[in-house]
Parts: sequence; structure tokens; C-alpha cells
Amino acid sequence: MSLSHLYDDFGGVASALNGTLSSAGDAEEEARLEAFEDGYKAGWDDAIKAHEKDCERVAAELLQHLQDMAFTHTEVEHKLLSGLAPILTQTTGTLLPRMAMETFGAQVATQIQDLTKQSAATAVELAISPEAMPVLRAQVTDKVPLPFTLVEDDTLSSGMAYLRAGNEEVEVNVDAVVKGVTDAMAAFLDQSLKEPMDD
Repeated sequence: MSLSHLYDDFGGVASALNGTLSSAGDAEEEARLEAFEDGYKAGWDDAIKAHEKDCERVAAELLQHLQDMAFTHTEVEHKLLSGLAPILTQTTGTLLPRMAMETFGAQVATQIQDLTKQSAATAVELAISPEAMPVLRAQVTDKVPLPFTLVEDDTLSSGMAYLRAGNEEVEVNVDAVVKGVTDAMAAFLDQSLKEPMDD
């Protein structure tokens, strides 16, 4: 025979208590999960901010290095041109005019041949300065088989010549070419040798 009738039945209370404990455990677990998610999200946000700051720092350092390199390149270029300037100036001031005068006769001879092809005239008149007369006579006489007349013109510089055949006239002016190259070189050096500016 069972003795259960002698004792009070607490089964309903235990099941109610179990339900309360179970819902309290669920709430606690949910709070724990929310806290974990909040912590994870905060850590992720911190990592993203740290990465962005690191990228900004690297970009700023790279930009500074590039600026330093550009300025160094400018300084090197300035020093190199400073060293070359006397040589370039002497070349355009001394060597270039000499070379131009050495080719002056060949240019005049070429222009005479072109002029006689374009003009029906058979005789060519060549007007040059008195200083250029001996040099040009020697250079042109051997190269031009056609009859031509040399005329001295005091108004012409030593690197200028006028060729006339009939109604056609051509100017050969090596002085202007030399002056153009010399002026261009002087302007280039003047612009390039200005002190580099700090950025």
C-alpha cells in the first residue's frame, strides 16, 4: 500500500517554479548574447577606425615622401644645369656661329640650285657682305657650276646672303638662326636656373 496519501502534493508548485526558472534562464541567456553582440560590434567599429587612421597615416607619409623626392629632383636638376650653363652658353656663343659659317656656303649653293630650278633665268646674282666675300667665293665656286655674280652689300651681316634670279629672290640668313638658338638657350637657362621654390 502506498503512503502517498499521507504526504502533501507539491508537484504543481515544482512545475510552476521550473517554468519561472526556465524563463529567467532564457532572459539571462538573451542578455548575455546581446552583451556579446554589442561587444563584438564595438570591437569591429574600433578595428575599422584604427584601419582608417592607419591608411590615412600611410597616405600622408607617402605624399610627404613624394614631395621630398620631387623637391630633391628639382634641386639635382638645378645643380646640373648650373654646372652645364657655362658650357651651353659657350657652345651657342662660340661654336654654333663657327659651325653656321662653315655650312653657310653649302646652304647658299643649295639655294642657288633650287632657285635656278624655279626660275627661267640662267644667271644668279649673289649679294653678300664684304667680310663674307672671300670665304663664300671659295665655298660656292666649287659647288655651283652655273654662272653667278658676286655683289658686295655693306648692309648685310657676314651670315646673310641674297640670291636673285630673274624676278625671284631668296634670303639665306644663318645669323638669324644662330641668334634664335642662342636666345632660346638663354631663355631656357634663365627660366631653369631660377631658385627652386619650397612647397
